[in-house]
Parts: sequence; structure tokens; C-alpha cells
Amino acid sequence: MTYVVTCPECAFEYEMEDVEDVLDFQDEHRADLGERHILEFRMVRQRAH
Repeated sequence: MTYVVTCPECAFEYEMEDVEDVLDFQDEHRADLGERHILEFRMVRQRAH
């Protein structure tokens, strides 16, 4: 499953494949940059060919 990860404070958008990577990145991002940096993420559905 693909996840689109954004941080409103930083105005970035990344794609990640594993939810564990998303959660680890969230913890690291907040630890590095502060409590205001809360990641938002959503699943992107893959279309069948």
C-alpha cells in the first residue's frame, strides 16, 4: 500500500510504501523539529491494470 505523507508546517509531500516507515518517520520528524510538526498521511489506492 502506498501512503502520501505531508507536514503542514514544512509544506512537503512524500510517498512511502510501509505504514511502519510512516510511523517511524513521524516520530523522528517531531523529535527533530518540534511538537507543531504533526504528519498527516493517507492511503493511495493502486489501480489494477
